[in-house]
Amino acid sequence: MEAEKLEPDVVIYNTVIDGLCKYRHPDDALDLFNEMENKEGKLLEAEKLYEEMIKRSIAPDIVTYNSLINGFCMQSRLDEAKQMFEMVSKGCLPDVVTYNTLINGFCKSKRVEMAWNSFVRCLKEDWLETQSLTHSYPRFFQAGDCESAQQVFKQMVSADVPPDIWTYNILLDGLCKNGKLEKHWSYSRICKRVNGT
Repeated sequence: MEAEKLEPDVVIYNTVIDGLCKYRHPDDALDLFNEMENKEGKLLEAEKLYEEMIKRSIAPDIVTYNSLINGFCMQSRLDEAKQMFEMVSKGCLPDVVTYNTLINGFCKSKRVEMAWNSFVRCLKEDWLETQSLTHSYPRFFQAGDCESAQQVFKQMVSADVPPDIWTYNILLDGLCKNGKLEKHWSYSRICKRVNGT
């Protein structure tokens, strides 16, 4: 569309993002949303569209909410993102993209306790899966909170969500980058036992 100079609007973006989420491509969905948000004024346009939907008694879906939450997080408007999340949980079910977006936004702003609370809520809502964790738990390392990142890993294991090679790589990389070499070697031995090497 852009090659033909057709500018996609919020509706087109939301439709494609929705499809990516339904076919379990949350990273691609977030990338596309980030592309949309990087265009000037799109969050303002999305907010106006949301307000218009409410005025016309059109119920926003999770893609609409996720778009707004991500936009607020990208602009460090985290209190508004949290308020929007509370509205989501009253009107429709949050999904893995919702939780990953909040965890990412809170960690980037060094509000790790809020990120942890989002993770715990994700556990309670039973949205825990390897793919979602591989995306969200490195954010704790990026925020410098190795303890929370390790707790996420331990929660994943105790919830019978099997870590994959990417999960272990993120864990080991995060520990190394944060100077936790002793912990690195401990997890490295566990990874070798799990993989039979």
